[in-house]
Amino acid sequence: MSDFGVHFYESIDDLTPVAIRRWRDLEMRALEPNAYLSPRFVLPAIKHLSPEKKLLIVILNKKIAEEVVTLAVGVFEQKSWSKKFPFKHLRTYASTHSFLTGIFCDKCCVDDVTARLLSEIKSRKQWGAVLIGHNTHYYDPEKKSCLLFRGRGIRWHEENEWIRSVLHPKQAGEDALKQVLSKQRYKNIKRKSRQLNNMGDYQWRYTAGKDITDTMISDFLALENTGWKKESAKSLASSSQGEAFFLDMSREFCLDDSAFVTEILLDDEVIASTFNFISCGAGFAFKLGWNESFAKQSIGLLNECELVATAPEHLGHLSFIDSGGEPGSFMDDLWPGRHRLVSGFYSFNRCVSAYLLLLNVARKVSAWRSLSDKSR
Repeated sequence: MSDFGVHFYESIDDLTPVAIRRWRDLEMRALEPNAYLSPRFVLPAIKHLSPEKKLLIVILNKKIAEEVVTLAVGVFEQKSWSKKFPFKHLRTYASTHSFLTGIFCDKCCVDDVTARLLSEIKSRKQWGAVLIGHNTHYYDPEKKSCLLFRGRGIRWHEENEWIRSVLHPKQAGEDALKQVLSKQRYKNIKRKSRQLNNMGDYQWRYTAGKDITDTMISDFLALENTGWKKESAKSLASSSQGEAFFLDMSREFCLDDSAFVTEILLDDEVIASTFNFISCGAGFAFKLGWNESFAKQSIGLLNECELVATAPEHLGHLSFIDSGGEPGSFMDDLWPGRHRLVSGFYSFNRCVSAYLLLLNVARKVSAWRSLSDKSR
């Protein structure tokens, strides 16, 4: 009799407190830190932002020394066939405010549990593939016990890749800031800081965990709901659902001492703010906002520069901080570390595999033609 057990849930209401606690325990043992896969993020996101989506939560447990331990958790959206992808499949869940997806796996036995979880999904014969969606850390079965996957009829097909900027706090500091910025740009940042000092009492403030107050949360929401985000309804406070999600989610991270806020104050008024998570010894930059009246002083950028300069002091215990930014983001100039990210499919049968291989060939031909046209 196998010591493994798998559970499928189509509603978060079916999750027991014990199942959620085990999920939270797995978060601290995960191969790849990811706050966006934490139950503290996922459950409020589903409740407030995705109540209409057809979801599937798959949890793989194992009995170890009379104790049941969760070794893998996958949260997926069930997708029908389309012209773009003519097979029913699962896609890793991502809310409108998620910057990473993936599957949570215990770092001690990642190959085995990932293969088992995917094999259990495959055995239901309802889906032809699992799409590991936008902005996921790389997991490559070609390098990690490939036979475990192919022996179960599962193949990996990489779709896209890109680079994301990260900050390694121990390697940051004022000298590191001087190195990543040009001499002229560094002088401009210091000049803007002096301008604010001349306008009033300038202060940069770092606050973490339970010390984060309701006022700080309210100030952040107000500042994030400005400019283009407000105009395009992309801010958290642009909808009651977005605001409710953030309040529930941030409360969980703050109570666990797993969040930090950075602020710029002028005469005790908060004019710039960021909110960030901590998960499994790593940080995740979430959102930022600033008072548009101080746009000339580049206070959003200045806030991030202050963080880089003081990171060894406040965040030296973290292995890295994920910027959450797309390629070309202003964070690329400030945070010199890089992580490789990919998206791709795990296919479950030959028909889907053949389609994905043809799709990959077509994509390469299209890219080759585009380069040929540019070179003419």
